[in-house]
Amino acid sequence: MMINHNKMLSLLCAVIASTTLSACQTTQSSNDVPLKSSDTYMALNERGVVNYSNGRYQQAVVAFQNSLKVNPENKEARFGLAESFYKLQDYNSALEAYQMLLSEPEYKSRALQGIGLSELQKGHIQEAIQSLELAVNEDESLWRSWNGLGQAYDYQKEWGKSENAYNQALVYAADNQHVIHNNKGVSYLAQKRQNDAVREFDLAAQYDANSDYVDTNYRLALAAQNRYDEAVLDSNVESEAKALNNVGYAAMLQGRYDDAERLFLRAIEVSPNFYKTPYHNLQVLHELRRN
Repeated sequence: MMINHNKMLSLLCAVIASTTLSACQTTQSSNDVPLKSSDTYMALNERGVVNYSNGRYQQAVVAFQNSLKVNPENKEARFGLAESFYKLQDYNSALEAYQMLLSEPEYKSRALQGIGLSELQKGHIQEAIQSLELAVNEDESLWRSWNGLGQAYDYQKEWGKSENAYNQALVYAADNQHVIHNNKGVSYLAQKRQNDAVREFDLAAQYDANSDYVDTNYRLALAAQNRYDEAVLDSNVESEAKALNNVGYAAMLQGRYDDAERLFLRAIEVSPNFYKTPYHNLQVLHELRRN
């Protein structure tokens, strides 16, 4: 549901391969410099930003937390901390940090976005929609919020709303066009609009020629025809877990929850390391079943 903001997935990092709907990152062990008496909160903020920009999210957490020790009113560090927790898929901690920024006018729209995306990753679809709609009302240029709304509406099979949300995301997504076109393709697959899905996947590949869209989308096309076992054939050991997760996500969007659960569990089983994405997708699946 997993369904990443910069290159959020290949399929919502496949769901989330998002966003919104969440692999994407594994937690690194922190080797960041401990807090020194001479450290200023501004220097620590800069250290956090550099770590975040280079994908060292655990180190970013340490830097932003140290910055808050020096200056507890440091809103930049609070937001950086929230974003870093989100990247680490620690959505509870991210939610707590985002919520502390709701009263800050310059951060309110992005805090609402972070809350909505975190709720989406937790499978709380209605709560996600509520926060994301508030976010785009505050700032319509938040492409991650529009993308998350598209994913959330897909879960509810509100296809008209999801298409409109993705189209709005495309207006503002800049270098992330491939993410939106890919997610639109997944949405069309769930609607059994295969020709439209192929068009969107082709556009996604044009915007990001270095990704593995051809193989991924071929497997999704098979999954759209309920040919789930074929869709994961011929995967090497390294890509099998990803393929299982991707086709499981397609099955989930089609409402074939038993097939989706089987595929997510298999993805977790075959992965040589703990694979967070299918685990989070299972949580979303269980929430969908309850609702």
